[in-house]
Amino acid sequence: MAKKFKGATAAAVASAAVRVLQDEHLRAQLIDAGHAAADKAKAWRATQRRPQLGPGPGAPARPSRPSRPSRLPQVSLPAVSSHQRLVVRVERLADAVALLNRHGTAPTAGGVHTVPAFDGIDEAIERLRVAVAVSEKLPRDKRKEMEAQVGAHLDELETSVQAATLGGG
Repeated sequence: MAKKFKGATAAAVASAAVRVLQDEHLRAQLIDAGHAAADKAKAWRATQRRPQLGPGPGAPARPSRPSRPSRLPQVSLPAVSSHQRLVVRVERLADAVALLNRHGTAPTAGGVHTVPAFDGIDEAIERLRVAVAVSEKLPRDKRKEMEAQVGAHLDELETSVQAATLGGG
């Protein structure tokens, strides 16, 4: 069973640690070793994750981070709110519908079929844009409730666009 450090032993260990950290050369080596380990971890994580899709049009740009952390504290990136995610979803759906309306056809396994006109979808998208804008001004509880409803409507519209595009609807 390991014994706990007693007063004199703990003081000796602490004194040795302070001496090591006071040496500029050793401290620089420790910092460089930490940076190297962090860089290796980032490289490993990059090989482990799947490629991500870009943020899409209308999404806020993310500031780039320095490749090597500085000794100063880094400013964290702003969190993307549920409101911002809804705005991006509505805009992406509007872009997809505009693309389908422009081209009017979609490929299938058996050839090309015509995508049916999306009756009323432009009005529905505009109503969702207004609902997202209004929800931003509401108190937190009401905003979350309204955002959930808008998300459910977006799910339905996205599913119908997908089904119509792929020939399932």
